[in-house]
Amino acid sequence: MTSSMADIPFVVHNIKDITIGSDSWNLKVKVLRLWSLPDAYNLADFACLEMIFIDGEGTRIEASLPTYLMKSYNIDIVEERLYRFSTFSVVPNTGPYKATPHKYKLVFVKETKISLAEPFFIPVSTLNVKTAEELLSKGDE
Repeated sequence: MTSSMADIPFVVHNIKDITIGSDSWNLKVKVLRLWSLPDAYNLADFACLEMIFIDGEGTRIEASLPTYLMKSYNIDIVEERLYRFSTFSVVPNTGPYKATPHKYKLVFVKETKISLAEPFFIPVSTLNVKTAEELLSKGDE
């Protein structure tokens, strides 16, 4: 008897548990926000698609999808939609702004897998709306 990827259980990890040292993370999340960052050398193009993921515990993390990988996926990523994502590069969440307070940020790699997820509960009370000034500040948060 052979098994397909669909037969293999999808073990879901919590965003709060993500650390550097592994790229084998399986997430079931809602894409809370989605925006593109312009290419530094050609402002008419964009360099990557930035996202904020939120999981069933209400924990958020930023993720980045470089444009050169976008054509690899047969699925559109849309705000407010639920997805299953697996396999990322995990990097420190540093830079000119931090869209989430999470210590790390996810970067899509060639091996990242994407699929739509079945509905699940997202606690609304955990949403933390920030102003543009707060996002651009370099606070410790």
